Amino acid sequence: MKEEVLSMIFYGDTTYSIWKSIQEQRLPDTEDNEAQLKNGLYALSKGTISLDEYIRKFEETCDKLATIKKPLGDADKVFQISYGLGDKYKEFRIVVLSKPPYLSFNQFIMSLQNFEWVYLTEERQQLNHNQAFFRQRGRGKGHRGGITMAQKEKMSKKLLQP
Repeated sequence: MKEEVLSMIFYGDTTYSIWKSIQEQRLPDTEDNEAQLKNGLYALSKGTISLDEYIRKFEETCDKLATIKKPLGDADKVFQISYGLGDKYKEFRIVVLSKPPYLSFNQFIMSLQNFEWVYLTEERQQLNHNQAFFRQRGRGKGHRGGITMAQKEKMSKKLLQP
């Protein structure tokens, strides 16, 4: 324990007076901490980090708020985490938050992770489709991926010249 806390304990008459004294001295720290945590929560955005990392950071901050007895409600958590998602999740936000009843925080997270999985799967399939298209297309004039007869003749003439 810190020295200042120990001095409060030694001079306290009852457990209640000791606790009350500690609480009075620590209350400004708690209020500052609450403001700092909430500002951090409002500023948190997904950006380029993974969805799982974003959720972890969000939940970590919510847990810290709960430890100082300032927990956020489910609806507040749902709206706050959705604000930091970015444009990639715009359609998801519109569908989920457009009408009550709103999902619980856990339901929202499960739906969000499912949306992310579907989005990444479709993105991968589109990429594979594009790669197959370009591979079939080739480079030659006839789009068959080889050298044309005219190019072959030019190359053979160059090779035969002394």
